[in-house]
Amino acid sequence: VGPTGPGQTEALSVNFNGDIVGSQLSTAANSQVWVATLPNPAVFLKPLIANTQCDTTFLRVANNRTIVGVCPGLLGGKQGVIWNASNPAANPTRLMPLLLPEVGLRSNPTAINRNGEVAGVSIGALGTKAAGWPAGSGTAFAISNIFDGCMPVDLSEVYSSGKPVVALNCPNASGAMRGHAAVNGAGGYTHTLLPVPAGASRCVAVGVNNNFQYTGTCYFPGNVTKATFWNNATATPSTFALVPGVTSTTAFALNETAKVYVSYQDTSGNPAAAYWDPVGSFVTVIPPPPTYNNVYLADIAQDTIKVAFNSYAAGFYRCAIWSPSAGTQIIDNLLAGNACRLYAM
Repeated sequence: VGPTGPGQTEALSVNFNGDIVGSQLSTAANSQVWVATLPNPAVFLKPLIANTQCDTTFLRVANNRTIVGVCPGLLGGKQGVIWNASNPAANPTRLMPLLLPEVGLRSNPTAINRNGEVAGVSIGALGTKAAGWPAGSGTAFAISNIFDGCMPVDLSEVYSSGKPVVALNCPNASGAMRGHAAVNGAGGYTHTLLPVPAGASRCVAVGVNNNFQYTGTCYFPGNVTKATFWNNATATPSTFALVPGVTSTTAFALNETAKVYVSYQDTSGNPAAAYWDPVGSFVTVIPPPPTYNNVYLADIAQDTIKVAFNSYAAGFYRCAIWSPSAGTQIIDNLLAGNACRLYAM
């Protein structure tokens, strides 16, 4: 699906319309981002500044066909931008930083929802603060109103007072990140610190769904981490502890049916993954393909129970998907390829 010609191509994100975005690496210093709107051929996306190359620091395509990415900016450094897959030859729109309480210098996107709304950070001389951008717009709104260093990680598609609910991490007094929920109201966004389980020192947020449920990872003594679920922003958290012999786990993602995908190392030290229902208190280990002993999660389906992952052996990755009904299914390599790696579904 990528551009023709020399160089390595990678497809990095796909939407419900079949729009695909990715990169083409022709030399170590020359990488270009592209969009393919099937069955049309791939088109390179224009940078903000002619003769510069946008990168894949954050490159996603939403269901409304908004593409978000990062390009070199006019004032130096990286700058968040959006394109639209329906007009891929057009110039990008700059994601403008917030103007108050100081004029921002640039922006950095960190999350996008399926509606095409973007969240990230506005960067100024005095620090950074969380910001959002409506679908298709480069005009920012504040998610945090002080230079608190908060960084959004996910945002809902269902609104509170006209804006998405945001899961974000903010530094405490010692600089350690802690998970928060940001909810819009009449006076703008207010932040709620996600409750910490008994015995944990802190938690970081990973995701929020359209029911305003949250998942993240909490830190315990002895370098132990536990995948954690909150039924709402003030609920007592549930921690994952359902695989015998496994001490540390991390949350990977949360879907719309309150199911959490979890990564961990199995008792043999191999990367592994599980599907966790914290409400029903059951877990299913996601099995790797035959002859493989590891699972690296890549992406999940939001509205159904399905996950894309990769397994690795003898120098090559193998692509697979898993669902409770079909189990693990291998995805064939392309043509004469001897390896496959998934990034999105």
